[in-house]
Amino acid sequence: MATLAIPPILNVGGTLNSRTSFIFLTQGLLPSPDVSISATFAAWRQQLMDLGLPGITKPAISRITGDWYEWLVGIAAWNYRIANPTSVVSLKPAIRGHFKTGHRDWPET
Repeated sequence: MATLAIPPILNVGGTLNSRTSFIFLTQGLLPSPDVSISATFAAWRQQLMDLGLPGITKPAISRITGDWYEWLVGIAAWNYRIANPTSVVSLKPAIRGHFKTGHRDWPET
């Protein structure tokens, strides 16, 4: 009987890892632009819950959803910047001083 390989989405202590769970869920692809972020996250939550691992709980998923959201926004901003090199994209960071923003931080084109 073949066993299903469990993705390495838990940290050593058994907590859910935001980075590896994001990679597992996206499978290296961005979500469809036709699907809302809330619907995407609902599907991802269900995928994780269906694994039935003890470290995967609704509160654990809630704790890492913010990371997923930040990464999707960052990816979208980067993709927009590449597609529109003369445009300036400015994002207000959630935590003051957490990110450096401004035109001087963009690479020269």
